[in-house]
Amino acid sequence: MNRSVLLGVALLLAGMALGRAATFPIPSEDEPTLEDDKKSIEGFWLLPAAGDRGEIILRFHKGYMTVCEFRPDSSLTSSTPAYELKQRGKSRIICGKEGDADREFIVYSLNRDRLILDDESSAARLVRFRLKGEWRRFK
Repeated sequence: MNRSVLLGVALLLAGMALGRAATFPIPSEDEPTLEDDKKSIEGFWLLPAAGDRGEIILRFHKGYMTVCEFRPDSSLTSSTPAYELKQRGKSRIICGKEGDADREFIVYSLNRDRLILDDESSAARLVRFRLKGEWRRFK
């Protein structure tokens, strides 16, 4: 079985929770709206391995956010919570639909095939691993 198939299967079987973070500026008039983001974020995203953290695949699909970390020791950690995108002040956030959504969120910035997540404050409660970084669309 090739790696793409294994990643897809792992993501379909995965489960997860969300987190909180810092802030990114609100988009200007010519930038995508929150509704545009809801369409654009759908799909697979990759955060390359770094240090002792393995490669992480993130999938947004039909209101669920699946995170799957492929660790260097060949183990796998994953989970899939329901999510929604919201505007909070000057920040765009990914927050859980269940639990304490006011405390559990991740600030994001989305530009075509680049997704920046900042999970500094509460993502550890929502997900079992760090999501901070620049993600690339996985095709």
